Amino acid sequence: MTMGLKRWLTDWGIAATAPEMNVFCLTQMSAHSDLRARLEFHDQPYRSLWKLEPHSVLEQHAPCLFQSHPGSALDQWLGGALDGFPLSILFTRLDIDGLCAHLRRFTKFQDSEGRYVLRLGDPASLLLYLDSISPAPETVAKLFGRKGVEAFYLHDPKIALARRVQPLFEQGWDHPGREGYLLWDEPTSGQGAA
Repeated sequence: MTMGLKRWLTDWGIAATAPEMNVFCLTQMSAHSDLRARLEFHDQPYRSLWKLEPHSVLEQHAPCLFQSHPGSALDQWLGGALDGFPLSILFTRLDIDGLCAHLRRFTKFQDSEGRYVLRLGDPASLLLYLDSISPAPETVAKLFGRKGVEAFYLHDPKIALARRVQPLFEQGWDHPGREGYLLWDEPTSGQGAA
């Protein structure tokens, strides 16, 4: 029998730190050829972080957010698909609507050259974004803040990416000041992930 996603996370020591923590998956809709069909077959709600016109060429790159409940058929499928499935796992106290609204604020960027959408559904792109904000405690606090995300686990076996990241603020969330930074951790145990 295939190991489910929850068991896989537990075996690797990257499961939620508190029982009230929700676990969400963030990936691109094109990350796995069966993803949309599986979500729809299992009646699992999912949200796109980008607001796109129907059948847009960008739809395949759109960050898709969904939840997999422990012991469900979707949880079992995800556990078996992880060897070739790039995705990020998010640990939060928010529900899917709250998390989607929170993350949408981080999907657009504008500078003097133009406007851009960030590919937060791609773990490698999310890694670059997290690296870029690590010296900016205010931005880290906004992304991870009390009502945001407690931690991300970035997983992409194609590029040997397997890292958990969480913020550390010595004075707490209300006073991030200059002590904000990100703590990176690479899982070292488990039964076969990248």
